[in-house]
Amino acid sequence: AKHIVYITDFTQGDHFQMVFAAARKIGWVRDGDDEDDEGAITASSHRLDHIGFGTVQGEDGKRFKTRSGDTVRLVDLLDEAVSRMETSLRERMTEGKANISEEELHATASAMG
Repeated sequence: AKHIVYITDFTQGDHFQMVFAAARKIGWVRDGDDEDDEGAITASSHRLDHIGFGTVQGEDGKRFKTRSGDTVRLVDLLDEAVSRMETSLRERMTEGKANISEEELHATASAMG
């Protein structure tokens, strides 16, 4: 693979910086490759990136632990975010605080949620 992207909780950022440094050290990525401002290794033959997102919490406010198996599927989490944003936007529309039409509601909620 020429481009590998790891998408995890942002708290894993230090881990991936170390992994990327180890990859350079053992020759999986050539020494002297440039890093961008976010620490992504860029080279003519390989690119390693880490994309961190906010901590995902359960209803109890505790951080999800994926190894426990009691997590929500990402698709369900994203659907819930869109649904909540639709509710919020609909309230704002009623209050005259959102300048969107009913036809634009779902697309706007999808983009923002």
